Amino acid sequence: MSQLTDELSSLVWSINSDEARRLLGLTNECFVDALNEALWKQYPRHPVVDTATRRLDSILDSLMLRSSAVRQLQPSVAEIEPDSRAAFPLAFGHSTRYVGAEPYGVLHYLTELAYMLYCLTELYCDILSNSCTTCYRDAAHRVHPLAGQGVNLGFGDVKCLTELLAESVYSGQNIGSKSPLLCYETSRQRHNVSTMLAIDGLQKLYSTEAAPIVVLRSLGLQLTHALAPLK
Repeated sequence: MSQLTDELSSLVWSINSDEARRLLGLTNECFVDALNEALWKQYPRHPVVDTATRRLDSILDSLMLRSSAVRQLQPSVAEIEPDSRAAFPLAFGHSTRYVGAEPYGVLHYLTELAYMLYCLTELYCDILSNSCTTCYRDAAHRVHPLAGQGVNLGFGDVKCLTELLAESVYSGQNIGSKSPLLCYETSRQRHNVSTMLAIDGLQKLYSTEAAPIVVLRSLGLQLTHALAPLK
């Protein structure tokens, strides 16, 4: 949930396909009830997890390290904007190339556009010269919508590309020169791939209810909170 104003937020709710179809069919009032129920539901706690976290709390307290954060209550949703609900399939993908060696044909663009529309994502491709095509944002990568990190990757693509193109023009090169585009491709792929793998790993880490993994992630959060430099 991302706050937009004092009274308005956007929300991404990751659920299975059948449940998504059911929720889309609800009235706005019933959807709000289902959302609040999910936000306030008390999930059963595993005794092994509780024991492990309490013991770590004791150890950290003896070291005078604060390990427990002040618990914040979940928000309650009062209403939703009309026609604001939508569903799209989650996907993980990354283009092996951000810069094309030659302009793509019309058939290629129609195929790519049809695929992107099917996934309800957007295709952002700019023809920068007669010989180069570059892709950024959702045309280059797709990740799980975790804490807005996907859009941050897109912002990073745009920032890097515009800076390199500006440097190219300032130095007297053609704006469609392939050199800055290849620098963009190398720089962003190095950053995007590692970030995407981290996002995907976090999503999988918090998608399991296996006790050993839940214990490890719970202890990890405690240690992260207690150790300020790590946090």
